[in-house]
Amino acid sequence: MPTGLRILIAEDHDLMRCGVRALIETRAGWEVVAEASDGHTAIGLAAATLPDLVITDYLLPRLNGLELTRRLKQAFPDIPVLIYTMHDREDIALEALRAGARGYVFKTDTAAQLMEAIEVLSTGSPYFTGSIAESLLDQFQSSARAELSTPLTRREVEIVELVAAGRTNREISGLLDIRLKTVESHRLSAMDRLNVKGTAELVRYAVRNGLIEA
Repeated sequence: MPTGLRILIAEDHDLMRCGVRALIETRAGWEVVAEASDGHTAIGLAAATLPDLVITDYLLPRLNGLELTRRLKQAFPDIPVLIYTMHDREDIALEALRAGARGYVFKTDTAAQLMEAIEVLSTGSPYFTGSIAESLLDQFQSSARAELSTPLTRREVEIVELVAAGRTNREISGLLDIRLKTVESHRLSAMDRLNVKGTAELVRYAVRNGLIEA
């Protein structure tokens, strides 16, 4: 169990931020070294303080939690990020995971669950609250089944899924944290492997093979 832990909180609601800070500081050795009310400020504070862990809301002004997570992972890959939010949608949790978040906890969860999440992330392991953990497992199993029945690579399957979900190449680049040219290359490679000639045919393939729901 970690004895010393330096934490940055990014949360735009003062009462929530104060409550999380007070909870964290009930644990000996745990310290909130910085607080930010927007994502842009959080980036600067992370650079200034180099915390051991960042807790961020999903909805933040100036830079939302997902984009904050992406930038933190690019600049400070060893700092784990915990998304602490009211949003229980599995698509948001998946985007958070792809952005580099190591944990996802609801604000409706108990204080003990939040403390457990912080503790688990500080040891290098991921933590996802119950229902989201089940959804992520289902998504993984669905992807695994799809990979068994498709000639595509795992990355190509991810890109086909996102194309079929209506994402642009630039959005996919951001979600998967890869270069735009890499997305375009994988997309063209997938279409070549499947012998399809456009987005409409790619979407039909995704529906037929269970990569997305019709």
